[in-house]
Amino acid sequence: MDRLLSMRHILRVVFGVLLIGLASAEAEEIEIHAMSFNIRLGVAKDGPNHWDLRKELVFDVLRDHQPDVVGLQEAWKLQIDALSAAFPEFGMIGRSRQEDPEKGEWCPILYRKDKFEVVSEGTFWLSDTPDKEGTMSWGNRIPRICTWGRFKDKKSGRTFFLYNTHFDHQSQPPREKAPCFVLKKSPPENRLTKPPSSWGISMLEKTISPSKLSENLFAIPLASCTLG
Repeated sequence: MDRLLSMRHILRVVFGVLLIGLASAEAEEIEIHAMSFNIRLGVAKDGPNHWDLRKELVFDVLRDHQPDVVGLQEAWKLQIDALSAAFPEFGMIGRSRQEDPEKGEWCPILYRKDKFEVVSEGTFWLSDTPDKEGTMSWGNRIPRICTWGRFKDKKSGRTFFLYNTHFDHQSQPPREKAPCFVLKKSPPENRLTKPPSSWGISMLEKTISPSKLSENLFAIPLASCTLG
């Protein structure tokens, strides 16, 4: 689920995604212990797997892996509040995908406050009107968002950025359009001229056709991206 990242590594990215890249071109690398974690919405009627009964397991995963940054998917405010209380060493950026910034699912980014500081951050919608809250396009029936942050490493002074998103689970066209859209929509000062280091949770079943799958899945949609 997590991995000690060198910024040069490009790994498979499928559905719930955390992108990570250096914001400058110096040769020095930063090692970041990073995690992408779909924690399953806390309001679901999951019986014995309900959030109240499994949240301690989620906490244990974070304690065991000791990440520096975490990209969460399917997080609701009640879950974010519980995580903030259990892990005060983490700061958080993000908001929900609905018009109400606290209602519904978030794609927040957690970060170690002792290691990093936030330089800038934001959230946009995966739609034709990305700056308008709660909007949808391309065939998806629920809003999808990307939360991004630019961080400064307190030790080295170097900056890096993270993008955290959760692609649609029902419709193929939004999944195909989203990767390039995320890079194009990202602030110009954050953009890369080549695919960023990336990795995400694997939720592959019936989401990507075999003809679109390769060892580096992320390189396929990026091959046709014009970032400007």
